[in-house]
Amino acid sequence: MALIATRGLYLYLEVLTTALDDDIVTDDEASILKVLAVALGVAPSSVGDALDVARGIDPSPIQNPEQYDCLLY
Repeated sequence: MALIATRGLYLYLEVLTTALDDDIVTDDEASILKVLAVALGVAPSSVGDALDVARGIDPSPIQNPEQYDCLLY
């Protein structure tokens, strides 16, 4: 299933990429990622595809990241 570019997916990919920085996803990180996926509207069937994007295996559907950036104050 192809990923559809949304703000939720963008945020999820950012967090997932950070979690993968050390090439290890701990049980705690996996639990947090699961909760985030649900909260951000990333379908369970899309999580594997998002993982492939975060690992650089597949291209990201996010073409214009600035469109999804937000400042939280």
